Amino acid sequence: MILIGLLAMSVKFAECTLGVKYREIHADGTISGGPMYYLRDGLANRGYVKLGFYLSMTYAIFGIPTILQWATVDQMHSMVSSATGLFMGQETFFGVFLAILVGLIILGGIQSISKVTSKLVPLMVVIYLSAAFVVLLSDISAIPAAFLTIFQHAFNPEAVEGGVIGVIIIGMRRAVYSTEAGLGTSSMVHAAAKTREPVSEGMVGLMEPFIDTVVVSTITALVIVTSGAWQTSGLTDVQLTSAAFQTTIPWFPWVLALAVFLFGFSTLISWGYYTEKIWTFLFKDSKFSVWTFKAVFVLLLIPGAVFQPEDVFKIIDSLFFMLAIPNIIGLYIMAPEIRSDLRDYLARLKSGEIKETVLVPETAE
Repeated sequence: MILIGLLAMSVKFAECTLGVKYREIHADGTISGGPMYYLRDGLANRGYVKLGFYLSMTYAIFGIPTILQWATVDQMHSMVSSATGLFMGQETFFGVFLAILVGLIILGGIQSISKVTSKLVPLMVVIYLSAAFVVLLSDISAIPAAFLTIFQHAFNPEAVEGGVIGVIIIGMRRAVYSTEAGLGTSSMVHAAAKTREPVSEGMVGLMEPFIDTVVVSTITALVIVTSGAWQTSGLTDVQLTSAAFQTTIPWFPWVLALAVFLFGFSTLISWGYYTEKIWTFLFKDSKFSVWTFKAVFVLLLIPGAVFQPEDVFKIIDSLFFMLAIPNIIGLYIMAPEIRSDLRDYLARLKSGEIKETVLVPETAE
């Protein structure tokens, strides 16, 4: 995951740069962007009109079931799993409760989403990392041995079925899930950034895989290994993390449940925004279309709370693969354009020519 997370930084840079470059600004000031737009318009700009159309439509058609499955099943499972570890047998209750909360937020659109996530994200990072450092500092001498254990098992041919290749495949699956790099999904929200410089937003985006996958995931792994929880049988997903923290902080399962809830909740409402953008790309931006989507999204959260983790990851891995194919093809074709834009941006940055301004729709200027 560390190795692939580092490589994913360049992919994320490309996606977020193109997301801003080929976004659409509507008359009411709202913005639409993402792979659907940069595949269609970016490839048309390079003379591949038909290919761009087919890739953008393929991405959109695969995107709706993929992101719906991803959001409604995986995030709901993580939040419900952490909560029901404390309150057993209440999966349906938590599913309904979370569906109502998410529904209230996504009805407010991107402004409402931004207000909530801008407060949740810093809070959840502080809560989670603070507890992780407490655990690691309590047994700091075990950290070198933990790193050694991680590398030994990663390169041990007997570690999993398929040996080293099997480890790489598992690491790649989880890294793609963590970074979203190659899927193009986060470029939809980066497209709404208040900037006139696509490359600058791409540089913001490339930091996400490093922080999320390289830093946070590594700290989590160290907590699990130093605590010895990884050798405990019968524990899966967030329950393993909870047991690891509990070895040092007995009451931490309650805090972790809150942190996982904040992580999952902010992700759910963000993915609600992603799916809405794909939905309106396919079915237009009418009030009926948007409200239909929001109703479908919220209702699907409830059954998503009762899936098992093995089923979750099998479904998600398959859907990710289908979603990544059209996006990656487009990124490779537009790679020379991205390189040219980066060189131009760096030259203007060096000369002092670049002055970032808030984006204002043409109709309002």
